[in-house]
Amino acid sequence: MWTKESIKIYERQLESNRLPVIFNIEHLRRLIGVEKKYFYKLTNSVDASYISRFIDKRNGGKRKLLIPGFNLKLIQTWILHNILYTQPVFTSATGFIKQKSIIDNATPHIGKKYIFKTDISDFFPSIKFKNVFLLFLNFGYTKEVSNVLAILCTYEGYLPQGAPTSPYLSNLIFRDFDKKLENICSLSEYKYTRYADDITISSNEKISSIEVDYLSKTIEQSLQTINNFLKLNLDKTTVLRPGQRKIITGVLVNETLNVPKKILSEIRLEIYCLQKYGASNRIEAYNQKHNTNLDKYSYRQKLYGKICFVNMINPKKAEKFYEQFYDINWIK
Repeated sequence: MWTKESIKIYERQLESNRLPVIFNIEHLRRLIGVEKKYFYKLTNSVDASYISRFIDKRNGGKRKLLIPGFNLKLIQTWILHNILYTQPVFTSATGFIKQKSIIDNATPHIGKKYIFKTDISDFFPSIKFKNVFLLFLNFGYTKEVSNVLAILCTYEGYLPQGAPTSPYLSNLIFRDFDKKLENICSLSEYKYTRYADDITISSNEKISSIEVDYLSKTIEQSLQTINNFLKLNLDKTTVLRPGQRKIITGVLVNETLNVPKKILSEIRLEIYCLQKYGASNRIEAYNQKHNTNLDKYSYRQKLYGKICFVNMINPKKAEKFYEQFYDINWIK
């Protein structure tokens, strides 16, 4: 039961953390502004409000996206802007954050002689309902409010990749993890960044096999403090040494930030083939070669995305690509 004193304490605690005061589920519904019949139906059957889509991974294979329906997306967007964005993430996190990008993730590692790279397996599905519930509870919300917020942000008990809330939620849940790794790395003058599931640690001093084992075990143990489902992908754990090409989240960092030659070559090839054979013929040949089924719009967006990627790193190189891209006759 609420008393005048407990209400004041509850309000003060949330307001001091720049969070909206929410007393119960009905109060949350009114703040968001969703009709009763839609809101309570969603909270009772949230999983049914998602549709599945599969997109191509950069290195082959398919990635499953779970796209929330209109009303659920509206609710999640409200939660993102009014609750989640009020809370800071740790500085070492660089993915899915306003004003940050893959450039911020790569920059601390420019010119480093040794780079330790690894990633977390099944990142979003491994972040569970309990992690989300405890996050909201630690913000200061009641168990009732924390429970319904966690329900609205999860699918079948985990973070759905495709929901607007999932990326920032993951960063908040990893806040203590990032802080711990940053502190450990700073003791050895290592640089640490994390872009979603990609972890990078760099140094000008040799990272020996003993140190690789130590870093891997430390990361594994730190993941276990979040939950028992988060695991390192040992197949993707590697150390880049002097003389090797060093690519971090798609960006070359050997001496300065640069675009890998492979990406530049891919763009040049596509533009050349589009100019020579026409859009329809090129897309048909592309689909046959890569065993895909891209329509003209999807192919166009894929190529445009690669050019935008180049533009983030080297605008001068991208300028000519943009000109050539806009000169292509896409109707042909």
